[in-house]
Amino acid sequence: MTNQDGLVISGARILTPGGSAVGELRVDRGRITAIGDAVEHTEALVLDGSGGYLSPGFIDIQASGVAGHGIADPPAAISTVAAQLPRHGVTTFLPTLISPDASTVQDALAMLSRHRPGPGMAVPLGLHLDGPRTSPTAAGKPPASRAGHLPDGGADLWNPRQGVRLVTVTSDTANADLTIEALSGRGVVVSVDLTRDDHDRAKGAFAAGATLVAVRIDRTTASTHRRLGLLDDVLADERIWTSSVVNGRPVHPAAADAAARTVAPRRFIALSDRSGLDQAMRNLVSVEGFSPDEAIRSVTINPALALRLNHQGRLEVGTKADLVLLDDALRVRATWIAGRLAFDDGLGAC
Repeated sequence: MTNQDGLVISGARILTPGGSAVGELRVDRGRITAIGDAVEHTEALVLDGSGGYLSPGFIDIQASGVAGHGIADPPAAISTVAAQLPRHGVTTFLPTLISPDASTVQDALAMLSRHRPGPGMAVPLGLHLDGPRTSPTAAGKPPASRAGHLPDGGADLWNPRQGVRLVTVTSDTANADLTIEALSGRGVVVSVDLTRDDHDRAKGAFAAGATLVAVRIDRTTASTHRRLGLLDDVLADERIWTSSVVNGRPVHPAAADAAARTVAPRRFIALSDRSGLDQAMRNLVSVEGFSPDEAIRSVTINPALALRLNHQGRLEVGTKADLVLLDDALRVRATWIAGRLAFDDGLGAC
């Protein structure tokens, strides 16, 4: 039997938008056709997921590279990274460019337009252009290079149909509010990087249309954000999604307390370094005290909602069968993309 035929996964805890429960899920022709206590097994490969979790496919909104391969490394960098991501549970991703200039963006858009996902490859949803990571006016920091700023005319040209889905800017970039307003008006999701402790600038970015905030929290920035009330404002705003790299090092206690109170179950998005999004998810449980359901949500339905992807990041009848089977330690056992097996860690799922 090939992985295009019926598939039933039984015994795992299935994570749906309404919660999680042990049950069975059936896939036919790349779509979820049934979820329940017991589903039809006729003409289906039945896999035992007992003791583990069945999750939607992970969505990596900041995929700059994995396993030594970078998005900006030619040739065919997007294809190379796409082939590696399913072993980390990732089924869809945003190829991410750090501080790109206009030429780099155009080259990446051309690469993206030529890319054709093959068997076992995660699917790119569009580029994430991650702007200057160093504030030009931050004390003790060198000025950001010209390449780190949005290229001239970028806000007038970038949109999801062209291939730009997410842009991250710093709140103190020149004309940041106008740039954010222009990008968000064209359907681009805008994230603001809070590298500078300026409460009014950050709130102005949100008013202009930014709906996601990238927070890099250490002992210095956490205490300053906390003192200014910025962190609490972000966490309390129902419009704003919060993202952060989860690399296994504990965040500042004040920030952890605030996040645990407000963000963890609902509006937090985990980002990874090149160790993989699955490791970031496990770090949320082992280091930050998230429940498994909360950690999985941070790499599935939360990024889907933040990117306005209404039919991804969730397990529901009729949706595309992007699935990840995890063991009880949240290690990836198998990944399916549109019902096709993309990664199998000895499960015998093919």
